[in-house]
Amino acid sequence: RPYLRVQVVPNAKKTRIIQRNGDILVIAVAARAENGEANKALERFLTRITGKIAVVKTGKTTTDKLVKLG
Repeated sequence: RPYLRVQVVPNAKKTRIIQRNGDILVIAVAARAENGEANKALERFLTRITGKIAVVKTGKTTTDKLVKLG
């Protein structure tokens, strides 16, 4: 499936997957939710673990996001 639903928890000690709630991944990111830093950290993390380019498509200013992989 080319899209992931993600809930982001910014300002974490380390970037990691916390849990899965149904089809939503809860991911902690070690970046602040300022100037798109948490989104960039999320994209880098998902790209690294999936091997596919990850781009935040919706939710750029909220914790609930839709991320495209591919």
